[in-house]
Amino acid sequence: MRRSAQIFFLILFLLIPETFARTTSTPYIVPAVDNRVIELRKLETFLLNQFNPDLGLVRESPDSSIDHTYWLLSDNLLAFLALRDYYPDRAKIINASLTKYGYFCNGIHEALIGRQVTIPFGTSRVVTIAERSGYTIKTEIRDGEVMNDWIDYADLLCYASVSEWNVGHGQMAKNYFFRALDMWNGVGLFDKPTRLDGFYSTYKLALLLYTSRLIEESIAYRLELERILWSFQREDGGVRSHYLGNLTSKREANAETASLILIAYNLEFDKASDLLFKHPYSEALSEDIEKRKVWFTNENARDSYLMAKRQYDRAVEYFEARIFELVHIYAKDAYANYGSALKLEQQHRTFIGYMTNFAIVGTILAVAIALIYWQRQKILDSLKARTRNPVFYSLDDA
Repeated sequence: MRRSAQIFFLILFLLIPETFARTTSTPYIVPAVDNRVIELRKLETFLLNQFNPDLGLVRESPDSSIDHTYWLLSDNLLAFLALRDYYPDRAKIINASLTKYGYFCNGIHEALIGRQVTIPFGTSRVVTIAERSGYTIKTEIRDGEVMNDWIDYADLLCYASVSEWNVGHGQMAKNYFFRALDMWNGVGLFDKPTRLDGFYSTYKLALLLYTSRLIEESIAYRLELERILWSFQREDGGVRSHYLGNLTSKREANAETASLILIAYNLEFDKASDLLFKHPYSEALSEDIEKRKVWFTNENARDSYLMAKRQYDRAVEYFEARIFELVHIYAKDAYANYGSALKLEQQHRTFIGYMTNFAIVGTILAVAIALIYWQRQKILDSLKARTRNPVFYSLDDA
């Protein structure tokens, strides 16, 4: 009997799962980033201030040196892309205006909405759509003669790179990008227009930044590029469109420059939003920590959950700060640790279940053994009683 009980207990012990593994955060290298959320919000305010609700369009610039012109392309197509993530209602109005006038393509800027453009580029011409007292609506179209020198323009190289990327020509996209990348001289992108007039363009810096993030190629001088770019932000939030080699500028701020900067920084918005708010674990991790913590009864599982919660909250902070690179890193880490917490908790509960069953079976077995022992003892006692008081039968009784 004792040997059978030992074998039974050994089998139960072997069936108990391992519950003492401890998870840790996946190691990663945090990339160098700057929190630009304040500057970006000021820039959005600048762009929103150019919006004319009567026309449903943004004007080129608030500066008195610029006529009250409303460009369908590029300004308003770019403004639509720049505002759609954080100001969708305003973006819808701009989109409706572009639809009304029938202009979404001009041979260059539609690359930013995922389309392919014709390379080499043609020269541009201006089409006046409407001219009223106080304002003019125009658009730019590139359908002229082929530009034999287009590869000497940093912005055209970036648009070409984006276009090629859109149709799956990854290597060609990178070739165009690297050519634009090599135009950096420590101050800006020194392309043909800069060689001719001496002015560098801030919007070209934004385009290079956007292209880099789109095709996932790094810029060795990115931090310096961004520092120079943001050094030209004005008090009203706008960023001056051009600057000199000594890093000074008195030029205007316009909607095109503002929009391209916002587009570059908001590029990963959709991916980060989906990852952060549509993941199966996101709802649990967004709950109050005390409310959710009580669900985890195992110490290791609770530790993994608390780690995941901290990482998720940090990812949300980075999302609000528009540092989308870190959103991906922290969110993925959070989900991995939360998954580990669930697994550890399930193992723990299985262990508790085994132990509960073990206790029940042990109790039943103990009771059974006690009953058997009691019955055996009763039989032995009965036999002993008969031995002490033998019964004799005589012939007379028969």
